Amino acid sequence: YESCRHTHRPLQIEFIDVKAQLNSARDVTARVPLVIGPMDQQGCKEEMDAIEQAAKDASHVDPNNPMLPARSIILANDREALHTLGLCIVGGQKKPLIE
Repeated sequence: YESCRHTHRPLQIEFIDVKAQLNSARDVTARVPLVIGPMDQQGCKEEMDAIEQAAKDASHVDPNNPMLPARSIILANDREALHTLGLCIVGGQKKPLIE
């Protein structure tokens, strides 16, 4: 029997095997998975699928540059274009804007 259990470490799922010996239990004939934890089998399967998809998505991320800033479109005739880019004109030269 297997069941999944979340741990405090991200993206790790542990499985547990349970073996039991029942003396004088002749009426017990069904063998069903034993689920330990707040989720049932369907919830566990959904979590596993989501973790697998997240791992696939994460494999495409460059570890040296994990996140790029959001794109922004700046028009050439925009009066605030330099300010948006973090620049200003000082003495006829473009300089970093310090606020």
